Amino acid sequence: MSDTPLAELFWFNEDEIGLPEWNAQVFARAYCGGGAGPFDRVLHRLSMQFSVLVYLPGNCMDAAASLLTDREKGWAELGKPTEDALTVDEFWQTSTSVFAGLRRFWSREERRVPKLIFHNLDLLSDGRGGVEPGNAAKTALHYLVEHVRNGVVLGLSDRDAGELPAPIRRAFHEEVWLDELDDDRLARLAPAPLGERLAVDRALPEGTSWLLASRLRWTDPIRAVRIMDTIGADKTSLTDVLRAIEEQTPTVEYAQPHKLDGPGYGDFPTGYDRQTLELLHEYVIKPYRHWREFAATSREAGARLLRRLPPGLILHGPPGTGKTSLARWVAKSIEVPVRQVSAADLKRSDYGLTEQLVKHLFRSARRAAPCVVVLDDADDLLPDRESIEGSVASAERGIVNAFLQELEGFGDRLEGVLVILTTNRFASLDKAAARRLSLHCPVPYPRWREEVGEIVDTVAKTFELEYEHLRDELITAFMQTTRDGVAGASTEDERVRATEDLFAPRDIWSAMRLLPSPDRLTRAHLAQMLRWVRGGA
Repeated sequence: MSDTPLAELFWFNEDEIGLPEWNAQVFARAYCGGGAGPFDRVLHRLSMQFSVLVYLPGNCMDAAASLLTDREKGWAELGKPTEDALTVDEFWQTSTSVFAGLRRFWSREERRVPKLIFHNLDLLSDGRGGVEPGNAAKTALHYLVEHVRNGVVLGLSDRDAGELPAPIRRAFHEEVWLDELDDDRLARLAPAPLGERLAVDRALPEGTSWLLASRLRWTDPIRAVRIMDTIGADKTSLTDVLRAIEEQTPTVEYAQPHKLDGPGYGDFPTGYDRQTLELLHEYVIKPYRHWREFAATSREAGARLLRRLPPGLILHGPPGTGKTSLARWVAKSIEVPVRQVSAADLKRSDYGLTEQLVKHLFRSARRAAPCVVVLDDADDLLPDRESIEGSVASAERGIVNAFLQELEGFGDRLEGVLVILTTNRFASLDKAAARRLSLHCPVPYPRWREEVGEIVDTVAKTFELEYEHLRDELITAFMQTTRDGVAGASTEDERVRATEDLFAPRDIWSAMRLLPSPDRLTRAHLAQMLRWVRGGA
C-alpha cells in the first residue's frame, strides 16, 4: 500500500495463533495503535474508572473484551451468548443469576472495585426505543445501573442495532462508536498477498488504500481482512480488486444493478423528454462512472473527484410520469445497487422512531456504497418546516433536521452514495433539502408524438399486441385528454392534465392493458378502450 512499506503489511495465519487471538489482533490493528486509536481512548477512560458504552461490530465483542482482560485482570464478563438457543427472556434470566453471584462475591472483597464487561446490550432493547418488557431484562438493567454506580462497566452493543434506549445509555458516563475505518487503518489490515500481487504488477498506484477504504470502510474489520485475503490470491489489477470487493459485500436491502432489467431500460429509457435524460447523463451518470473507473493517481486527485460528485438530485413532476423508474435507470447506468424506500416506510407514530430509521437508512447506505438511495414521496417526509403547524410541528421538524444532518455527512466525503428524491409536490419540499440537493430535474408528461410512440411501442411489445396498423391512431388517442375538461378535474394535477391534454406513462400502460391479446386489434377495440378510460362514457 502507498502509505505502508510492503514489509510491514499485516499478515498472519489464524491456524497458527488460534481464531480468538487472530480476531483480537485484527480488532487491535483496526481500532488501537500508539494510544491514539478510538479503543485506546476507551481503555484509558476505563482505567480512570469511567464506565463506557461502546457500539461496535457484533463479531468484535469478544475481541474487544480480550484486549481489556489481557491488559488488566479481575474483569467479569456477562451477557455472552451460550451454545444453547435461548429466548431473550431466558438469556437475561441466566445473566441476572450470574449478576447476583458477582454481587455477593464483590461484597466479600470490600477493597476490590467491581469491574464488569457487559456483552450484547442491544438485546436489552425492544427495537422501538424502549427496554425489553420482560422482568428478566428489567432486572438486568437494574444490576447494570447498580454496577455502574459502584464500579466500572464496559458496555458492548452491536452498532448495527442502532442507538440504545435512553434508560440504558444514561447509565454510562460516555458513549463511543467504532464505525468506519479510514484509509490509513485499512492499510494496516491489508494482507501481504494482496499488496505483493498488486505491487509486482505495478497496478497499485499511490492512494490505493484510500480507494479500498471507500469500498470497505463500513465493513467490520474481521470481515474486511477475510475479503482482502480472498481476493489477494488471484486479482492482478486494481479494477479487478474493487469489483471483487463489491461482489463480496452485497447488501440484502439493495437490488443489484443486473437485476434492474425492465421495459424501457437501455442506453436511454423510453417515453422521457430527451433533455431530461441528457441532463442526468451529463451531470450524474458520467461523473459517477468516472469515479468508479478512477485509477487513484493520488489521494488528493481522488478527493477532488469525490467533491465533484453530486450528493444527489430531485426528480419532480406530476404523478405517473415514471420518476422512480428513471431513478432506477440512473442506478443501472452507473452499475451500482439501489434501494427504494418511501416516506411511509420511514414514518412512525412513536416519537423519535422515525429519526432512528432515517439514521439507519443512511448508515446502511454508507455500508453499501457505492449505491443509490431512492426516497419516494419525499415531500411527505421532508415538508417545508416554515409551513408546518399544529401539535406535530415539533416532531416533523425533528425528522427533517435528522435527514439534513445525515445528508450533511456526505458533504466532504460522499463515499459514492447518490441520494435521489422523487416528489409530486416540489413546492412543498423543505427549502434546505432542496438546496442541499441542488440538481433539480423535471419529469413532465410526454408532450410529443415521438415520446408517446416510444411508450406505446414498449407496452405493445410487453403485451404482445398486433397493433402496427393502428399505431398512429393509438398515439393520437393518447395525445388527447382523458377528462371532460377542467371543470371535471378534482385535483390540481388533473386540472393541469386536462388543460394540457396529456397522458401520464402510467395511464398509457393502464389503458393498453385493457386491449385484447394476442388478437389483431380493431378500431372497435380502440374505441372500447377509450370509453373505459373515460369512465364508461
